[in-house]
Amino acid sequence: TAPSTTAPVPKPTSAPAAAPSSKPAAEATKSDNAADAKGGDNAGFAFQPGAAFGTTTMNGQTWTRLSFTPEISFGKLGVGFNIELFLDQNQNLSSRGWDFDNARNGTESVLRKIDYVRWDHPGATFYARLGTLEGIGLGYGLVAANYGNKDRYPDYKELGAHVQLNDITGLGLDFETVVNNLQDVQNGGPFTAFRAGFRPFKP
Repeated sequence: TAPSTTAPVPKPTSAPAAAPSSKPAAEATKSDNAADAKGGDNAGFAFQPGAAFGTTTMNGQTWTRLSFTPEISFGKLGVGFNIELFLDQNQNLSSRGWDFDNARNGTESVLRKIDYVRWDHPGATFYARLGTLEGIGLGYGLVAANYGNKDRYPDYKELGAHVQLNDITGLGLDFETVVNNLQDVQNGGPFTAFRAGFRPFKP
């Protein structure tokens, strides 16, 4: 009988250790950024840049408008700015919004660059915004849908107000009001919308 041979059994080899994934860290960073964007209690100083470029019609003439719209926030308090440069129909730089010849014009030029002041964000227990308004919906769009008060801007800047009180009692009472221009109080009253509701069976 021919002698039998046994093939050598290869020794098991261990797979190389996988490199640690950076995905959890990225997810954590995203979560932190989302918390800051919502203006949570732990949110500190934040700067959110913004810019816009286009044309606008003023006094029947087409002007070029370049605006920088950053928001600076600290905690729940946020201030939005609108720093504009205008080029007239001959593409010459205009002094519109930069008139400091006297105290009145200088004050108006400075205030014009403050777009809005807000406390927290929509949906918070207490939210308020004073200045320009945009993207507001009331009554599932039946009362107001994507409402804003910038239709007459830049010819005229309106001082609007948007206030919310959410889930303020055990019944889940909500109140919301929108005023398009507080300066119209002396001119017969501004556009005003109001909403109230409650959620007794809230989760």
